[in-house]
Amino acid sequence: MFRGKHLLWQGFFGSYVVGLDRLLPVAAVSCLDDGSDFDLIRDGCNIEFCSVDAMRRRRTNWIGSGIDGIFQQRGPAIRELLRRYPKDSWLLTSSPPCPLMRTFCADLGYRYVGTQPEAIGQFKHKARLFEALDELQLPRIPGSWQRLGARSYEELASEFGSDVVVQQPLGAAGSATALLRSRADLDHLDNTFLGMDVWVAPYLGELSFNINAAVIGDLVCVGFPSVQLAGCEELGAPWGGYCGNDYTAATETDAAIIADVQQQTERVGEWLRSRGFEGVYGLDFVLNPADGRAYAVDLNPRWQGSTALSIQAELEAGRLPLMAALFGAQCGVFGSGDIRPLQESFRKPIRGSQLNLRCRMRVESTVTEPLQPGVYHLAGNLKFKHTAFRLGDLNGDEVLLTGGVPRKGVVVEPGAWLCRLVSGRSVCIPHSPRLNRWAAQAADDVHSRFNFETAEQ
Repeated sequence: MFRGKHLLWQGFFGSYVVGLDRLLPVAAVSCLDDGSDFDLIRDGCNIEFCSVDAMRRRRTNWIGSGIDGIFQQRGPAIRELLRRYPKDSWLLTSSPPCPLMRTFCADLGYRYVGTQPEAIGQFKHKARLFEALDELQLPRIPGSWQRLGARSYEELASEFGSDVVVQQPLGAAGSATALLRSRADLDHLDNTFLGMDVWVAPYLGELSFNINAAVIGDLVCVGFPSVQLAGCEELGAPWGGYCGNDYTAATETDAAIIADVQQQTERVGEWLRSRGFEGVYGLDFVLNPADGRAYAVDLNPRWQGSTALSIQAELEAGRLPLMAALFGAQCGVFGSGDIRPLQESFRKPIRGSQLNLRCRMRVESTVTEPLQPGVYHLAGNLKFKHTAFRLGDLNGDEVLLTGGVPRKGVVVEPGAWLCRLVSGRSVCIPHSPRLNRWAAQAADDVHSRFNFETAEQ
């Protein structure tokens, strides 16, 4: 399909390319993070990496940062990579879309493939989701836009209940969400919540779902949802902070809930398509235990933290991944007629889970012990078995350490992403986003093995 072509794929996390490399002609990856697992991917797949963190020997807490930072800091190195092959053989893409990459392509004559950056800006404000839900008459949590500086906790609690969620209009990985359960919570709220209108709504509960989907021409294609992990202290996440996904747990969820999430996602996709959007999007849902309904709370018009895992899980299920079909259509390799017969297969269950670990240290710290990326056996503490970087390399009692495993000597900022633990098993207590015992122990074991020491200033 892509004979003679070479793909430069850009994303926040370099290891997210795993899975796509089996279907697309990936020759180079530009990304923010770096890790020892990149060496395995480079050697096994002949993929070159151009990383911001590798240049600095530092793991930055860049949650909420823009994708443009990669081109800003590694532009010359990216140009050098592109000289390896003829200009007309290259396809450049970025997930999420990168304005600087598109400008670079337009100025120098490379082909940019993917969703246009303007589409992200048009739909990423939280108000657009609520607009869609109201127009489509889908269930919506009752809430309102407010300035918190003029409200007391008692006033908010009387209107929304004792547990109140506040969200900034823009955010990533849960970084712009807070829970208020007391006057003290409101008093200690970060100042960024006080200088703007924020969405205020009642807190329904902790069980949430995430789903990937895509608008492809005249089609809306919907995937299988995962139980979303957020706020797990064992993973170093603050309250509401994204920290993983569990597709295997979702296979044990009431089929009616799964079908409802998929149907609502499809209808929102039709709403997006009617407004000119084309590309990948995702939704977060919260399950209301009072009525058993799933309520959409976030629209992400971009690649999500769950997307890469879904690609590998679909491949393990023997199916064409939805994201590969989307890229094929954006390149002109597939048409609607090729993808329409696959729509139902995209919705079918998949299995796999991931824990996204953050650095739990309170100050900048140095990795003093290297941790080998690859497959580990679960027997009390983790026991290394062999190098690997794919979900498909696992057996039932094993986990995969991947996701930019920091190298020895790297300085890690507090709260920065460390790595991922991937498994075919469920990591959640049934019908809950809380970690089961083996998953929590594995995460703690990995974090301690880096043997962090306070970094020299």
